Amino acid sequence: MAVVQGGVRGLLQRRGLGQLPLTRLGSNLPPLEGSKEGLELYELKELIGRGSSGRVFRAVRKEDKLQVAIKLMGPDVDGGCAKHRQEFEIMKGVCHPNLLQALDYFQHPCGSALVLSYIPSVTLTAAVRSTTHKHTTSTTFLSEGKAKSLFRMLLDALSYLHHRRIIHSDVKSDNVLVASDLSSLHLTDFGSSRTLRTGDIPVTSTTINFSAPEVLAGEMPSEKHDVWGAGLCLYFMLLGRLPRTVTAYPGFEDFCDAVQAEAVKTSGEAWQAVSDECKAVIRHCLALDKADRPAAMVILEMSWLRCPEDRSGRRFSAPSTCGLKASGNETGNISSSSGDRAGALGTIEIGHQERKPAAVSIDVGSFRDTKHVMAKLLPIREGMHLSEGEA
Repeated sequence: MAVVQGGVRGLLQRRGLGQLPLTRLGSNLPPLEGSKEGLELYELKELIGRGSSGRVFRAVRKEDKLQVAIKLMGPDVDGGCAKHRQEFEIMKGVCHPNLLQALDYFQHPCGSALVLSYIPSVTLTAAVRSTTHKHTTSTTFLSEGKAKSLFRMLLDALSYLHHRRIIHSDVKSDNVLVASDLSSLHLTDFGSSRTLRTGDIPVTSTTINFSAPEVLAGEMPSEKHDVWGAGLCLYFMLLGRLPRTVTAYPGFEDFCDAVQAEAVKTSGEAWQAVSDECKAVIRHCLALDKADRPAAMVILEMSWLRCPEDRSGRRFSAPSTCGLKASGNETGNISSSSGDRAGALGTIEIGHQERKPAAVSIDVGSFRDTKHVMAKLLPIREGMHLSEGEA
């Protein structure tokens, strides 16, 4: 496989290459245990979501009338379904109140299907854009108290995943589901996630507007990349927009230069109503150097998030149950050797075992009306790709 040096800059010199095959996953996955009857067990209802890897429908399990969400996916780029199977393998081993539960997986003639717990919700993107802040009519964003509550839930989910050596890799507002009253949050879409278990070969994708500086420079996403995405979600909840989008720059390279060199600002008129403690959290999450970006567990202990109340005095409470159970490891109890809060490892390192080259694709999203502009599938460096398709 050709190697392009210099991260995104090298990619820009290779835009005419067209598509290259992705590395096939799943050589070490256990035998398929999903339902052999497949879709016959479910009654499909309305379409509730659409992503780069497929469509999501609300469905009812015929046996007990349980409402579920079914993600129907076509084959991988190489014609197989190993990537989708690995998404199920990762999801079925986790149980957390802010993560959806994977209930089943099966293959069908046109690809594969992932059955998930169903929770009535909207994306964080839609929720923020439909909420007008009481202090202004010119922009849409959430109050600091609401943003704090949701952000804490998002960090709780990331701390849990990182403790289990799982990196989501595509934390963005479109992959965060919230209740209509903003009382609950669920991180979803593990199609880009990677686990650091021995033998796994990660194939990862991430959205360009939510990509950390080091990822734009050619590094594989790490837990610090997830923290960057969470910080941008908090920024978006407060201001109703992102600090930067690729469509606002003359070219893709100009956008990358800005992300890698210019710190995100938390000053000016738009920030006057935001507390200094909240702005400090954002600056930590969006530190340009990943070494200066704390782990999710550490951010949860910062003063702004330790406070159990918002300015109105209303106390926050997190859900206490995981909801529907899935097959595999169903424990919701985790521990941390570095503190009382179950959370993330400070740094996750890949061992020295021999691996085949990993692969990553970057979703070039415009973040404009949830539409996404995609570039060709081109190598950024060995094991990294920019993919073409809808988000």
